[in-house]
Amino acid sequence: MILSGGTARFPGLVRYYADALKLPVVLGDPWRNVKYDPRLTKEIGEFGSSFSVALGLALHGTDTLLKKSDGAAGYKKPKKEFSLKALLTKKI
Repeated sequence: MILSGGTARFPGLVRYYADALKLPVVLGDPWRNVKYDPRLTKEIGEFGSSFSVALGLALHGTDTLLKKSDGAAGYKKPKKEFSLKALLTKKI
């Protein structure tokens, strides 16, 4: 099990779930495959897991965009485009 998000760093939470579920539990690292300035290593170590959702949203669809820009065979435009306006008006 992988815990992520800011609350995942709550002291003792990883151990609690590991003991309760009898499963290996680790703290996720959303920055693992993201390049960043090495001068930010300390801050990312402290607050990095708080960016799980933000990084996921920022990276969402990047492979689709890369395929489209490369002209990869088999690329199909999604039937519905995601938009905040559609989400707020529940038209998705």
